[in-house]
Amino acid sequence: MCDRQGYIGDADRDPYPCIVLGKRPDHLAAIRRPFQPIPVPWPRPDRWPSTSVKHRIYCWPIGSRANQDLTNINDRCGDMTEIDYYVGWSGQVPHLLAINYELGVTIYDFHGRSADGSRVLDTTEFYCTVTWKAPLNPSLSAFVDLDEADGCYLCLGLEHSLPIGTSLSANLGWGSSPYNHCYWGLRGGLFNDLTVRLSYPISAGRWTICPSLSYVTILSSQLRSTQAYGPDGDLLIAGLSAQYTL
Repeated sequence: MCDRQGYIGDADRDPYPCIVLGKRPDHLAAIRRPFQPIPVPWPRPDRWPSTSVKHRIYCWPIGSRANQDLTNINDRCGDMTEIDYYVGWSGQVPHLLAINYELGVTIYDFHGRSADGSRVLDTTEFYCTVTWKAPLNPSLSAFVDLDEADGCYLCLGLEHSLPIGTSLSANLGWGSSPYNHCYWGLRGGLFNDLTVRLSYPISAGRWTICPSLSYVTILSSQLRSTQAYGPDGDLLIAGLSAQYTL
């Protein structure tokens, strides 16, 4: 999902620990980020803490992140769900300094299993993000699964900084026909989801604390009708991240 999902709706690629509230069916789907719908059995709030380490060598962002399941879904509380590794390249488009880009490759090493007990297959993803320095900071991201889905997920994002120090962002996600067929059993390209996120970063020395609140809704009635969603495809996500800069 556009954000990558702890990554849901986030413009950057850093996951954040979150508590999720929402009415969801018990059919759970284990889908890779950024397409990852978070499975939430009602009414219990659930938690997915994440940790990440990243470093930039000139224009090369490199890093790793790991997710852990504390929900006890399928009696797997404490299990690591995935460890990801990524390397990229970022810069500005020559002669168009108002346009920034980042592209790279992410390797997903999944440790978890789906609700039916089957292992989630590892995969490799190519990603590319272009951001314009303009009002509302528009961005366009593409995530291409190179191994499993042979499809892509596109994300259009807008972000605005409010006078009180908060940031308001919105992301619209679209999945290609091969992607939707692989993960949902559906044919045709679809506008999959819309995410609206409000965050408030607080800096204290080398630390940055960022509470956030996100609303995610599934746009396609076809997706809502699948086992992964049922008729309810809305999530309210409360997140809290802590970042330390060396």
